[in-house]
Amino acid sequence: MFKWEDLKYLLVEETRSFIKDPEDIRLRDIIKKPEQCDTNCICLIGYPWDWSTAGYPGSRYAPSVLRKYLYEICVSEDLCICDFGDVNIASGDQDTSEYRLREVLKRIIGVCKGFVVLGGDHSLNRVVLDEILKKIGEVTFVMFDAHLDMRKISEGRSSGTHLRDTIDRYNANIEVVIVGFRRRYNPSYMIEYAEKRGISLIDIDMIKNNLNSARDLISEKVRGKKVYVSIDADSLDPSQCPGVNAIVPDGLFIREILDLIKLIGSESRELIGADLVEVVPSRDFNDICSRNMAYIGYEVIRNIHIFKNR
Repeated sequence: MFKWEDLKYLLVEETRSFIKDPEDIRLRDIIKKPEQCDTNCICLIGYPWDWSTAGYPGSRYAPSVLRKYLYEICVSEDLCICDFGDVNIASGDQDTSEYRLREVLKRIIGVCKGFVVLGGDHSLNRVVLDEILKKIGEVTFVMFDAHLDMRKISEGRSSGTHLRDTIDRYNANIEVVIVGFRRRYNPSYMIEYAEKRGISLIDIDMIKNNLNSARDLISEKVRGKKVYVSIDADSLDPSQCPGVNAIVPDGLFIREILDLIKLIGSESRELIGADLVEVVPSRDFNDICSRNMAYIGYEVIRNIHIFKNR
């Protein structure tokens, strides 16, 4: 009788490499399933939602592409990572989709060693920060973004309103630092609102002209704190990340972001987790943006692993 086991040596798993090198360990080789997850593991979740975007749609397809390049990275550390897959999105239904994301987060925040969410558009921060604040009481939120995401619109919600919504609700419990924003691409009322709320604004000029001052300010704000990081793909320079929801000139280079993430990890009391958002694969060129964002995601995972519970 025919047995599938007879074909094992003829077949490979879909995500496996063509290179047969048993000592070449990639991230895909160490990923655990949810049922294998424990408190030493960093949890990975996809949230393929982009119905809130005011720019180009398509970030709903990013989680699978980000995983592809994340899984290709060589691993030398003793990491424990479990992938929960994607939240089951209800197409076009924001309330239902956010409810499902919320239910997943309730089960992993404070249980996993840390977590990384693969977006999707930036509206997911409204839910993630809400659940973090309910669970641990307060947090320092560092957002790498070309935009301030504090828009006040006449009706509805968008990925550009999430931070204003959160600040209006939790102002006393959340410290916000925004890194790499572009003054010429944000209306003045948002900047005035941010300054009034005591938000630390580090624009691209400060990073390019006085990186040490930017580093000092970030260190001051995160030192000894529990920190959550959000990385919008448009914070990167278009040469580093062309496939984004709303492309903005003159941004951060990947080495600058990696340096600042390491700084945050080393200075903070605890790096709770992070998200990667607003990658639009259909607008990318040779997957440059997806590859770079996946690499940034890996460095976030490394820093959670290195600096957690020092």
